[in-house]
Amino acid sequence: MRTLRLDGPWRRIVHYPDRHLNDFCLFRDLAGAWHAIGIVGTGTWDSEQTLFHAVGDDLQAPFTPLPDVLAEPAAAGVAPQKHAPFVICREGVYHLFYRRPPGTILRVSSDDPYTWKGLGEVVFARRDARDVCIIEVDGEYRMIYCQSEIVDGVPRSAILARRSADLSVWSAPEVLHVDTARPAEHSYLESPYLVPEGDGWYLFCRHRLLDDRRATTVYWAETPDRFPSGERAWCAEIPNCHAPEIVRSGDHWYIARVSGPPHAGPGGLADEGWVDVARLTFD
Repeated sequence: MRTLRLDGPWRRIVHYPDRHLNDFCLFRDLAGAWHAIGIVGTGTWDSEQTLFHAVGDDLQAPFTPLPDVLAEPAAAGVAPQKHAPFVICREGVYHLFYRRPPGTILRVSSDDPYTWKGLGEVVFARRDARDVCIIEVDGEYRMIYCQSEIVDGVPRSAILARRSADLSVWSAPEVLHVDTARPAEHSYLESPYLVPEGDGWYLFCRHRLLDDRRATTVYWAETPDRFPSGERAWCAEIPNCHAPEIVRSGDHWYIARVSGPPHAGPGGLADEGWVDVARLTFD
């Protein structure tokens, strides 16, 4: 297991001075451009009905805001909010997964990462499932996400995993990590992200029981199949880091965070939002 540290300052790459931002994704397209897509609104739950989209050529320089995506109104009787997107590219096609409350995960596919049409198809619906992260492991895709799950007869904050060969058909969920600090009908773990590095795997997640320091916690395991569970099972904390995204550019890892709402970072304002990025080193 290695020691994690931020190797340099946070740099602001996305800034919306009059809009509230929250959980987002950060990815690089096949042409080399970086995209940030995420929750946007005016600071109220009802306003979060589109996703912001900003693009840049340099991961450490300001991005250019583009028109919101998924702006099509939801069908009558369906929750209009769009939350916590994640984009992955397979065989030249981009797939945007996102959450519709209370726990429906949908997928929109596109040949062009600048253009997303329609609201997509339902992947699955379960409890408070949200905050999808998808990576490829040994030739198959792993979807990890947070959800309240019944473990030994008690509802717990958990991170679950599903498997797929093609991003379309997914397995039943497996428990990847459980926090046992307290029962939870709604998961207080958020924004999981799974990273292979060196001698094992690192699982990042925003831990809302640590709102006093707005911390992301990090767990380590030799394999990506199960991480230590229980109270304070993490190996590291990253303070003032909400909705972490971890990406690799060149020879370096980077971590990105979103700020704006007071629970997300110091100086947060409900009517302002931004995304910062910093280099992340595994010593």
